[in-house]
Amino acid sequence: YFSTYFMKELKNIIELLDKSIHDEPNNLITQWNIIKNWFNNEIDEYRDFINNAHDWLNNYTKKLIDETLINTLKIKYTNSLWYFIEVSLSNKSKVPDYFILKSTLINSIRYTTEELMSFDEKISNAESVLFQKEYEIFNQVCDELSNSFKYLKSISKNTWNLDFLSNLAEVAYKNNYVKPKIHDWYELEIKEWRH
Repeated sequence: YFSTYFMKELKNIIELLDKSIHDEPNNLITQWNIIKNWFNNEIDEYRDFINNAHDWLNNYTKKLIDETLINTLKIKYTNSLWYFIEVSLSNKSKVPDYFILKSTLINSIRYTTEELMSFDEKISNAESVLFQKEYEIFNQVCDELSNSFKYLKSISKNTWNLDFLSNLAEVAYKNNYVKPKIHDWYELEIKEWRH
């Protein structure tokens, strides 16, 4: 029923699915978490970046506080300014030259840095890029599976036949069914038969 080639092809298909697609992916293929970790480096990098963004911000805040000695320095976020560094007016003299002014308020000044702007840009695009990349990889996996369609179809047909015949054999064994003996003469003798 199954040639070695078909079995090898089936093994490749199973391995591809096992390595690439999550066992329980999101219902929508346009949402992330379809592709398994370690299948695609770029996807892994974006996931890692998104999952560790909060830690990066905390570490960057600590780094800036250590460099500037401004203990009240905070990194905040708004939809209009995105990420920014907030420094009270009383600490304005401690602000280093590489801080870039964003806005001035009554009691504080808001800055950014090249590093924070780079983070800001990357985090704002990360989710959409991740969705797009996962969708792209998902389609590649589907294309690879569609190239194996004739093997899948043949394997499923043969599996169906094997399943059917093995179930018939099991029923015959459990119910003590036997194959009739056929002779060359025209006599018909039926013993302990079932219909």
